[in-house]
Formats: sequence, structure tokens, C-alpha cells
Amino acid sequence: MLRLGASYFSGCSVSLETFMKLCHELNLDYIEIQAEHPYSPLEMDTKRVTELRDLFSNYELTPLLHGPVHDVNLASIKEQIRRASVEITKDSIKLADTLGCQEIVIHAGKCPADQVPFMLDRARECAVMSISELAIFADDLGVKVGVENKQKGMDREIIMTVDDHIKMVSEFQHLGIFAVLDIGHAFTTGCSLVDYICTLGNSLKETHFHDNNGQTDDHLALGHGDVPFEEVVTTLHDIDFNGLSILEIKDIGELSSSVQYLKKLSAC
Repeated sequence: MLRLGASYFSGCSVSLETFMKLCHELNLDYIEIQAEHPYSPLEMDTKRVTELRDLFSNYELTPLLHGPVHDVNLASIKEQIRRASVEITKDSIKLADTLGCQEIVIHAGKCPADQVPFMLDRARECAVMSISELAIFADDLGVKVGVENKQKGMDREIIMTVDDHIKMVSEFQHLGIFAVLDIGHAFTTGCSLVDYICTLGNSLKETHFHDNNGQTDDHLALGHGDVPFEEVVTTLHDIDFNGLSILEIKDIGELSSSVQYLKKLSAC
């Protein structure tokens, strides 16, 4: 059986407490909060952190944190932006530590589409510098950092293929860096999900589940798109995956059906 949780994303249509109540009723174990408004580090004083920890305790849920999503780019070739992105992410790592989260998920950054032909290698170097610093910072606090793959889009994401992913994770695995495989994101690239999972192997510690049509990152309920979840779950079982599986569904009304869909597959 998969260890299941759900993502509470910025702009969610219900309050966090309502979301927690739903997750508790669905017998989920984890909630992954995005470090964006209203839970960005600068908005979380001691009182709010205590209130949030109490909420998690009351609903018997384990907190997880997803690092900043908007307005940051750890691969920026503009040093001021890269440095600011690193500092913002450090604040999120400190928040994860304060909340009692054992891990945080981050994105490696991207290279703008019109710069890809001649600046992608430089953007990769910038991402490596950023993640190297963040890995050491997090390791000192005892927080593990998961690096997530991203979807196909106009800009070229630094981690979009399994080769990108395994290279980055392998470089910093000794500092606790691990792979987070977003199944929906990977599906937009046209790759073999089975090969992706098998290549990551034991570096894979967390998966994100949502559906799409293979073209855009829609975050649909499971079964509402074309992602072959049956072969995904079978392959996870084959590699003895025992990490976390987080549902990232935009329509909260479809969370329950997605949980049941995934539980049915994982029980087979």
C-alpha cells in the first residue's frame, strides 16, 4: 500500500482546516503545504507556526512543505535573482524545520525559451550552485531536500528528463538530496514512466499524482486523463518503493475519488 497524502496549494478554494478535516476523513497521513501565501515564511510568525502545528496534531496528520513556486528561479543566470531565490528557499527550509517537517520539496529552476540554445548549460551550472548551497544548509538543520521534475512548457526546465533528474540527485545524494517524481509532469514530456521510475530506483523517495492529457499540466483528478497509473503503481511496487505519494488535484471536490482510485490500484 502507498503512503498517501495530499497537497494544499496556494489559492486553494477551501481553508486549510477544512482541507485537513477532509484528509483526515479520507484516512490520509500527510499534507504538503506550499510555502506561498498565506504560508510563506515571512507570514509565519511564532504564533502562526504554533497554531499550524496544533492543527496538524488535532487532525493526526504529518506536515510536509513544498518550497516556493512563484517568482523564484534557482537556475537564473542573473546572479541577483539566483541569490534572492536561494535566500527565499533557505527561509522555507527554516520554516520546514520549525514546523517539524523532515523534508522539503523544491524545483531546480528553468532557462527561458529564447535563451535555451546558448544559455542552458550556464543555467544548469547556476542550478547546481544553488542546490549545492541549499543541500548543505538543509543538512545542517536535519531537513532532507527533494528535487522535483517539471513539465514540458515554453521555458526549458532544468529537471525535465530522467537524465537531468538522476544527474542532479546523484551529485548531492550524500547530503540527503532525493528525487521527487511528479508523474503528471513527466507524462507531458512523452517519456516512458516505467523507465523513469526504474532509472531513479532507490533515489526516489516521493511521488506526486495527478492526471492530464499528455500535453498540458492540468492537475486533473486521477482517471480523468491519459496517464497510465496502473503501470506506474505496478512499477513502484516492483522497485519496492516505500516513500510518500502526494495527490495534487486542483478540484478539491475530486480528491476523494482520486484517493479511492489510487488505493484500489495499490491494493491490487
